[in-house]
Amino acid sequence: MRTKLIYGLAAVGALWTAWTAYELAVPEPTDILPERLSDPDSTPLAAVLAASLGESVEVGNRVVPLTNGDEIFPAMLDAIREARESISFLTYIYWTGEIARDFAAELSAACDRGVEVRILLDAVGAYKMDDALVERMEAAGCRVELFRPIHWYTVRRFNNRTHRRALVVDGRVGF
Repeated sequence: MRTKLIYGLAAVGALWTAWTAYELAVPEPTDILPERLSDPDSTPLAAVLAASLGESVEVGNRVVPLTNGDEIFPAMLDAIREARESISFLTYIYWTGEIARDFAAELSAACDRGVEVRILLDAVGAYKMDDALVERMEAAGCRVELFRPIHWYTVRRFNNRTHRRALVVDGRVGF
């Protein structure tokens, strides 16, 4: 019994030593924030978005703020229904329930119409997603990928997630 305890403590010590060496040897990546905004409170929303996304504001565009899921989801679903060429969808959390089924159905229907659909789901945020929804979208021709799946060697980056949610339809409409 005592021998097992000693071996167990030695194994824990070896793991801790290896983990510490890994932490010291591999630098943690850092995000670089846009420096173009001197005072976000006095800058129009379109300029804030442009600086955050690293793109310029083009003449003829408009920004319509949508407050919550009651405004956002119907507008997103309408845009998906109107798509003719492409849909790019990135999301941290893919919901469960009715809204998840609605998105899967509309994205699948877009593929059936010949629209190129690319979906990037955060591996942690979409963990509870029903596998049948992914299978349905892939069967329709949607390209579904996971962002940073968790592996034993990526545990240190467990919380380095994409907390973004973006939908771009036909390169013209973005959420």
